[in-house]
Amino acid sequence: PRAVHPNHVTALRAALVPFVFGLLVYDATVAGVITFLFAAFTDAMDGAMARTRNQITTLGKFADPAADKLLILTTAVVIGLRYLPRWIIIAIVAVEVLLVASAYLLRHRWVGREVGANWWGKWKMICQSLGLGLLLLYAIVGWPWLLPIGTVVLVAGIAVGIVLAVVYWTTSSAFSALGTAGTMPAMLAAWAPNLIFGAGAAYLLLTVRT
Repeated sequence: PRAVHPNHVTALRAALVPFVFGLLVYDATVAGVITFLFAAFTDAMDGAMARTRNQITTLGKFADPAADKLLILTTAVVIGLRYLPRWIIIAIVAVEVLLVASAYLLRHRWVGREVGANWWGKWKMICQSLGLGLLLLYAIVGWPWLLPIGTVVLVAGIAVGIVLAVVYWTTSSAFSALGTAGTMPAMLAAWAPNLIFGAGAAYLLLTVRT
């Protein structure tokens, strides 16, 4: 419905986090998994709505990744304490702190512009959601092969977050310095990191073997 704003969907995802937490803690695993998957699905919904309806807002740029982090961290801690090594839980939290710190520094110290959700952040969210989803499924059905696969996918999400956050942060800082020094036009310097990463993603999509 047109009356439903993307920020409403984001708010719904954040509101579902306590329910996911409570259901998992009190061993209502099936209901917890369904609620988690629905909440994760809303991450794609609000972004698509905002882009297609041209309803991207400053609040949405902040609330969308914040809701993602709440959902992932809450679920990772609850399910991780049961099935994962402690270092994976610590790494997940550390990656989120790194991303928040990088976004703050880019916004307030180097780039001077807002850093909203982007494609690599979405891929990290996909890996984390899929990994946690597999672990939650393991909690329901107990199939042994789900645990290692879910753990690997979750670790992949950690790797994606670390590597691409650092690369994007470094690239943005470098082009920001070039723009500030007048070596290249400021507009080009601001958009160059997104253009480079977008071109890289397009190349990978076009060259992947199917």
